Amino acid sequence: MFLPLMCCCVCIVGFICAVAPKIDSNDTVTVIEGETANLTCTASGIPVPTLQWWQDGTLLKSAVNTTELTLTLPMVQRASAGYYECRAENMADDTQSERELIVY
Repeated sequence: MFLPLMCCCVCIVGFICAVAPKIDSNDTVTVIEGETANLTCTASGIPVPTLQWWQDGTLLKSAVNTTELTLTLPMVQRASAGYYECRAENMADDTQSERELIVY
């Protein structure tokens, strides 16, 4: 039986290989209203990916060539609760992961 291989590495001219980014964990963050919430996205890939935090189609924060990006939300209100999306992108591929912020 033949099983297709999943591609995780893209090689381009000159033998430079790129590995698709991978985001680690997707933990829920819970804070009390008025506190600071820190949402951290950690990713790996070759080359090192660009990381971005998004909410409801709005880019909140971005960093190039990094393995970690923290979105700090000071004095969160209940309206800040919801899902935040971390996106990681490099020349091989892109991926995303949601984090839920719970405010009580």
